[in-house]
Amino acid sequence: MLKKGAKSIIQYWKSKALKTFSMATSSAVSEKNFSTFGFIHSKLLNRLSKSNLKNLVYIKTNGLQMLKELAVDDYESGSEEIID
Repeated sequence: MLKKGAKSIIQYWKSKALKTFSMATSSAVSEKNFSTFGFIHSKLLNRLSKSNLKNLVYIKTNGLQMLKELAVDDYESGSEEIID
């Protein structure tokens, strides 16, 4: 038996699905990736293999975020050097 005011499993997932599928989509991320591909795979650099191109785009897109996460991890672990 359900408690008063509680949703059934079907009602719960229906509300989650409606919220998820009614979100507005954005193409900004994909446009950014296409721009990065165009920047890296120019006329001068068109000899790159597909795997190298994909790896370079991944590094360019996610590199700054990865560096920020490393800096936060270093700070949280207390591995700072003390300068006298």
